[in-house]
Amino acid sequence: NAQVNYNFTDRLSVRLRYGVDVLDESREYRRAPSTKAVLLGSYREDKISFSETNAEALISYSSDRLNGRDFQYDIKVGGNIMRQRANTLIANNPQLKFFGTDESIYTLTNNRAGVLVESQETNAGINSLFALATLSYKNFIYLDASVRNDWSSTLVNPALDLDDSNFSFLYPSVSTSVILSEIIDLPLNSPVSFLKLKANYAEVGNGAPPYAFGTTFTPRAAFGSNSVFTTNRTVADPNLTNERTRAFEFGVDVRLWNDRFRLDATYYNMLSFDQIIELPVASSSGYDFKLTNGGSVRNTGIELLLSATPIRNEIFSWDVTLNVGHNRAIVESLPDIIEGGRYSIVTSMFPNDGGTAGLEFVAEEGELFGQLRGLGFERHPETGEIIHKDGIPLTSEEKVSVGSYQPDLRLGLLNQFSIGKFNVRLLFDGQIGGLIYARSHALYATGGTIVHGDDPNLPIKTTDGRQSYFVEYDENGDPVYKPDQTGTGVIGPGLKWEDINGDGIIDYDTELLENDVAVQPGGIGYVGYFYQYYGNGFRRDNIEAATYDATYFKLRELSIGYDIPQSWTDKLGIVSARFSLVGRNLFLFSDVPTIDPETYSIRNGLFIPGFESQQIFSTREYGFSVQVQF
Repeated sequence: NAQVNYNFTDRLSVRLRYGVDVLDESREYRRAPSTKAVLLGSYREDKISFSETNAEALISYSSDRLNGRDFQYDIKVGGNIMRQRANTLIANNPQLKFFGTDESIYTLTNNRAGVLVESQETNAGINSLFALATLSYKNFIYLDASVRNDWSSTLVNPALDLDDSNFSFLYPSVSTSVILSEIIDLPLNSPVSFLKLKANYAEVGNGAPPYAFGTTFTPRAAFGSNSVFTTNRTVADPNLTNERTRAFEFGVDVRLWNDRFRLDATYYNMLSFDQIIELPVASSSGYDFKLTNGGSVRNTGIELLLSATPIRNEIFSWDVTLNVGHNRAIVESLPDIIEGGRYSIVTSMFPNDGGTAGLEFVAEEGELFGQLRGLGFERHPETGEIIHKDGIPLTSEEKVSVGSYQPDLRLGLLNQFSIGKFNVRLLFDGQIGGLIYARSHALYATGGTIVHGDDPNLPIKTTDGRQSYFVEYDENGDPVYKPDQTGTGVIGPGLKWEDINGDGIIDYDTELLENDVAVQPGGIGYVGYFYQYYGNGFRRDNIEAATYDATYFKLRELSIGYDIPQSWTDKLGIVSARFSLVGRNLFLFSDVPTIDPETYSIRNGLFIPGFESQQIFSTREYGFSVQVQF
């Protein structure tokens, strides 16, 4: 990053700034032979790079603050040129030719049927002009206003000229604050030391994905000696325009007893509309989806900041800060073309799992945004107990929504202590409520790779009544599983159904008893209890089995510091110095089994909260820091 400032006068200045953000990432995926889903193993390499550059010019002009006038102002005018470039290279070896543990086994050259290569490059840019103005009166009334216009390359339709493309959008903002404690003549003994009211209104816009209007080609596996490419399956609305969000908020900032106590409370209301979404279209059109504008989502919420200094003296001080946030994003409307008031943002979160139903991430009119949807268990309508047939839990025929990923509260608690020259910083944060689907837990449980002793929904271990196998390989190198030890099986909690009437319809009054049928926890053919419970066989389209309350709290940071004595720093020619030991993400408190619930999935280029899949395990961090002031 580089920045140059030049002052023409005390009131007129210019700033030139250029910044570059670069990301380069390499990923490897290894699947061992004899894995159930990939019998011959596989290996894949991903190379991902992303860069963004910003070039900005800003001219500032302000009033003479030394003239003592009641009105003061500050005006800024500028422009920005943003460019993004992303590259993805994927090389996939779907079948290993030779097996073993040597590093040379997991390579692209050790392939049985060739290597599939896919590459993609995208470029996008936004040119912007903006202006900002700040007005103040007697340093207790402030007004800030801004306006910005963006020209987005992703909204330029090549089939139209620039005049007919909706690639330019303007959005304003205005905010005001009034410091009442400077206006009102407060008594000397008043506990109120500061009182401010604030309000603002703002609009923002957003462009489309790169190349939304054009036809792109994706390479596929070669057909003999012929290269094969497929075109994109999404067509853009020729009148596609930018997304927009309008928001207003108001709040109060109160400080009492010489700032020993502070309350900063804010209420906000945001409406996002003309959202850019993909809608399904008839396959006879030659496409699967249409990219268009539609739908609206409203976010409302409250943010609270409470801080206090309970103790402050020459030897010891204690500062505590509590942050509380509550947000609700509700789907107010969907495009008229969508029937049933429900839109699948992601129709199948994990398409390789093989289920015909699939787990969905859904927007539903009148409901919280981000519903988790899939098949569920057949349950007793009054008690909610799972119903079993021949010891296996039954799955519903229709999909159900189990709720939204959205938490009820997000919280953070910071305590800072100072004892002489020592200081301690202790930060906890987390959330209450929300849901998370833990795919890793379902995978590990069905594969028998975890004991499964911490699932709050299913009090059965994978080691209970387990039948063991050993593996041999035939002349083709394919694995052959043979029983080694017969287990007693497990009994799933809930009810069993005996179809006494023979009509295939559950009679909840006469055909249900406590389940007492034991089945193997796992085994060949995906017939074991854990296979059926978590995945409806190997399909994994049951949303209820591995969805949990996503409440968690973390000891996010603990630091212990020591201020170097002044006599030492004087000898070193520095003003002050502090040495600190720091630990981050030290403890996790949660009832979610196996995974860290602070996660998300990526599907179709979207970050999807509420779904987890084979996350990299959370790590603790330890280190030290040295702060020096010259």
